[in-house]
Amino acid sequence: MAVLVMRMRNLATGGGWLLVALAVLLLVAGWTLPYLSSSLGWQTTRILLLAIFLEALPFLLLGVLVSAVVEVFVSPEGLKRLLPAKPWAAVLVASMLGMVFPFCECGIIPVVRRLIHKGLPLYAGITFLLAAPVVNPVVLTSTAMAFRGHEELLYGRIIGVLLLSWLTGMALLFWRGKGIRQEGPAAACGCGHTHDHSHDHLCGPAMLAGSGGGRWRQKWIRVATHAVDEFFDLMPYFLAGALLASILQGVVPREWLMSVANQGVLSTLAMMLMAFILSVCSNADAFLASSLAHDFPPGAILAFLVLGPMLDIKNTWVLFRSMQSSLVIFLLLWLPLLVFAYGWAINGGWILHLH
Repeated sequence: MAVLVMRMRNLATGGGWLLVALAVLLLVAGWTLPYLSSSLGWQTTRILLLAIFLEALPFLLLGVLVSAVVEVFVSPEGLKRLLPAKPWAAVLVASMLGMVFPFCECGIIPVVRRLIHKGLPLYAGITFLLAAPVVNPVVLTSTAMAFRGHEELLYGRIIGVLLLSWLTGMALLFWRGKGIRQEGPAAACGCGHTHDHSHDHLCGPAMLAGSGGGRWRQKWIRVATHAVDEFFDLMPYFLAGALLASILQGVVPREWLMSVANQGVLSTLAMMLMAFILSVCSNADAFLASSLAHDFPPGAILAFLVLGPMLDIKNTWVLFRSMQSSLVIFLLLWLPLLVFAYGWAINGGWILHLH
């Protein structure tokens, strides 16, 4: 309870970003006020906000829990043995780790931040971040079910995600710096110590564990402490992103989307924008894409399926909290460019013949 109260106080007093987020949301709300004033528009926005929140919250909870387990139980030495020494091989292995760790994009960011903090190279961490939300058994199964009879779209999604994650990982070989935000003095447990909690020092409620019985009990208390801290650290960003996504979904008319369905380049850009705005979890986005597959070309559908798990409104907010701003801006420019090129190549029949 002490940890929880401490984190709420820190968020309330040390978060200048809250004023910026509030100002942006007020501007968006003012722009959409005429639409939201109708009972139907307000109802739609509320339902969408609740749906996004309930869909993503379990995965965010899982992500912060795994992140805390990594912090307490995974040593930097063990982490280094996990990946090959050669960078190109490490990128390949990192892209396939999703088969073992089936995270969606809602929960993987805190895990990757913690892994990089523990010594995982940035290029391998970002490769894992981009590939794991798709290259895992849950998402592959849901995609296969959504596109029964059109398995080429499943293959196109796998190829696209792996290709883009590899290219991004190799590009980050030249990135200077760790890429993640350094945790403040109280970031780990709110006790004010400046250590990284990789040693056996105990803080806060862990001090109450005593010495008997309990080395494992002390470790799990530390896991709970880190999980609570990370959850309250990321939740405001997640809520702000979910609110913005629900407002924009309520505003963008489906008629506008259909008007560009057969316009080549515009259709791909429209589906990329839709993937960013809708913020649908990768476990379920294939079913939404399949409902539009008859109206949009394959390249546009794959652009939606590839970009959405990598970048959307809600995980962009969390990325800004977890990663350095320069890295997030690079991803916001780099990934859409690659996804658009991939969709364009698909529509041109240069990679897969999906027409």
